[in-house]
Amino acid sequence: MDKPVILLVEDNPSISKLVEYKLSKDGYDVQTRNNGLDGYKAAVELVPDVLVLDVMMPGMTGFE
Repeated sequence: MDKPVILLVEDNPSISKLVEYKLSKDGYDVQTRNNGLDGYKAAVELVPDVLVLDVMMPGMTGFE
């Protein structure tokens, strides 16, 4: 059985690593992107089960 895919979009590397570590330990396939535009492209390509978005990012916010 495939692991559920979580797309994490976070521009702070420390937060991203921490969240990715915890979710991976809990059995999820975590895909990370560090900005809104790359996150948007990955969401379209990967069609993840869950999106975890930072709201305040330069360029394209989590709300957009």
